[in-house]
Amino acid sequence: MSDLVEAVARHPLYIVGAAETPLGEVADESELSMVGLAARDALAEAGLTLRDVDGLFVNYMGEEGTVQVGEYLGIEPRYLDSSDLGGAAFEAFVGHAMTAVAAGRCEVALITYASRQRSLRSRRLVPAPSPFRQQLEDPYGLPVPIGYYALTAARHMHEFGTTRAQLAEIAVAARAWARLNPKAWARDPLTIADALASRPIVEPLHRSDCCLVTDGGGAIVITGAASGIGRALAIRFAAERPRGLVLADLPRQSAALEQLAADLSRDGAGSGTPVPAIAVPGDVGVESDVKALVAAAEQRFGHVDVFFSNAGLIRDGDENTPDADWQLNWQVHVMAHLYAARAVLPGMRARGEGYLLSTASAAGLITSLPSATYAVTKHSAIALAEWLSVQYGEAGIRVSVLCPQAVDTPMIQARSGSSAARADGVMSPAEVADVVLAGIEAEKFLILPHPTVLEYFQRKAGDYDRWLGGMRRFAAKLGLGKR
Repeated sequence: MSDLVEAVARHPLYIVGAAETPLGEVADESELSMVGLAARDALAEAGLTLRDVDGLFVNYMGEEGTVQVGEYLGIEPRYLDSSDLGGAAFEAFVGHAMTAVAAGRCEVALITYASRQRSLRSRRLVPAPSPFRQQLEDPYGLPVPIGYYALTAARHMHEFGTTRAQLAEIAVAARAWARLNPKAWARDPLTIADALASRPIVEPLHRSDCCLVTDGGGAIVITGAASGIGRALAIRFAAERPRGLVLADLPRQSAALEQLAADLSRDGAGSGTPVPAIAVPGDVGVESDVKALVAAAEQRFGHVDVFFSNAGLIRDGDENTPDADWQLNWQVHVMAHLYAARAVLPGMRARGEGYLLSTASAAGLITSLPSATYAVTKHSAIALAEWLSVQYGEAGIRVSVLCPQAVDTPMIQARSGSSAARADGVMSPAEVADVVLAGIEAEKFLILPHPTVLEYFQRKAGDYDRWLGGMRRFAAKLGLGKR
């Protein structure tokens, strides 16, 4: 099984949006403006905006490629790809984007392209000067690029006895599909006889075998399923037969979130235990979204028994990291938990029971060598959970905080800086979910899927200075230390 197939099996991916601009002759748009229109419409299909895009796949859009398009769209993607594979580049980009999303390099991949070749009449059959071609190809009148395809077709005919009529079937089939598309440039019927009678271009290919030269732009959007620990725990909770489950994730995960809710309602997403479930997309770093989430839960199921606050992100950062990145980490890793507590504590206190479960990280007990933004905010998340437990434990409110090391989720995959976290092994989300359920049943404050984390934490508390010295040596060994 290929790496891509394995990655997609672990983290399902979806094409969630696709769009085209007007095609044919487009006189009132530039290539960049058509890219903008197509990208906007494709993203809108999935309820997304350009702000959600963190992966960009572009080719044949000027020498700057992805940089120029990204600047025009006003985005700063984490992942860029301008691989040159000729006319097949954009089909290949689908595979590249799937790999990037599955590996955690980006979450929302935008593949886009636009051209005004027809209006500009810029498509040439005479290639740019090349010493190789000038010696070996140009004297024979080989037109480019169609000549290369002609050589391939001729070889196929020689090897397999393929006929011109069989090649013409490709053009006829393509035209049949085009006739179903109101934007298609050529929609007249085409027969094999018509294709064979069209003007020869380069043996054995005729005019009908060549792709049409048109203006236009297009875009597709690829993203992953709601995944990781949150998905695994939703499925594990289903086995406990709760009254209902309410799922939340960012709006860009809406399609996957809805699918998970449907799967849980049907058969527990494979667990065999159907559980009523609803999806409520939103940003838990925004208090109004958290209030809306809790309101939806209360309206559908009456009240909230357990609130699992699991959102997280990780990016390398230090004292020079921009304030915006520090604030983003603070909102997601600390304020999201605070907003959840504000929303559900009144009802829980009135009933005299309830459970607050939040995900922090082993980095909140120890540290994160490559990321100060992550380590500092995860420490704060644990401090908030401690305070809530102290203040409301006697009121019947139970509080637990999940502190794993490396878990096989998109957030940690393909991160060079995650080698320290991987030192004690990488757990699957399903394994972590089992540990969480056991921790809830035991009402343990610290839920530690990796047992060695407790040992590290105890060493840190026992001799802080010795621990700091050891961490400096560990950072140097991994090449993560600063001097």
